[in-house]
Amino acid sequence: MKSLTSIFAVLLISLAIAPCAQGIALRWEPRWQSVAPGAEASVAVMLDDAVDIRTIEVRITYDPNVVTGVTSTPGSIYDGVGCFLWEDYEETTPGLFHAYVVIIGGACYASGPGELLVWHFEAGPQTGMTELATVDVYLSDPQADPLPDLSLGAATIVVSDPVTGATPLRPGPTLQLAPNPFNPRTQLVVSSPVACEARLEARDLAGRSLGTLWRGTVGSTPLAVAWDGVDAAGRMLPSGAYLFTLTMPDQPPVTVRGLLLR
Repeated sequence: MKSLTSIFAVLLISLAIAPCAQGIALRWEPRWQSVAPGAEASVAVMLDDAVDIRTIEVRITYDPNVVTGVTSTPGSIYDGVGCFLWEDYEETTPGLFHAYVVIIGGACYASGPGELLVWHFEAGPQTGMTELATVDVYLSDPQADPLPDLSLGAATIVVSDPVTGATPLRPGPTLQLAPNPFNPRTQLVVSSPVACEARLEARDLAGRSLGTLWRGTVGSTPLAVAWDGVDAAGRMLPSGAYLFTLTMPDQPPVTVRGLLLR
């Protein structure tokens, strides 16, 4: 009979040579692009791993004062799948779009690497800059089970006039959330290089307002606003993702995502 020391030694060797589990990192292509005012363009969510999938679903925030979302279409990874694709695109809140593609059919799935989803947009009439920030991203395998450890980095779109050489506006206000995830209290820290009136609002992922958390003047000195995971009536909210938006006159809104874990 083997000694406990020998058994532990074998286990340690096995753990040492076992490959480390890695998450799936999606990316935008291109990650940075410059478009002329009024021009139409697109950006795609890319999968670089050899993974079989059935569904992609994303919720993305952007500045609607810089670009306007038009629609989304399935990426080339779905070409030749041979089953019905259930797809949709919606924007119930300006600057927040929700898009998904689902393969309907038990024996059908798509295989990476490849292009998952394409977002089509139109640049505004003025120069500016916006970041595509991920609120939520979801992939499922052929059995419709969610793939874990998934992430989608940001992308930047710049509206720049090639004729006049006009460049985007100066940096605007910032909004930071810490801790995140939280239970149940977190702090939202706002600041702005130029003093201005501002309002901080909480929303759920469907875009429903949960109340105004703060209203006043924001400047270069950071201002902390606490939130205890409750709605405007003081009712406790369930675990999940929530959006916090800082709005100011003549400035694009700033939105961050927080995860409440009870």
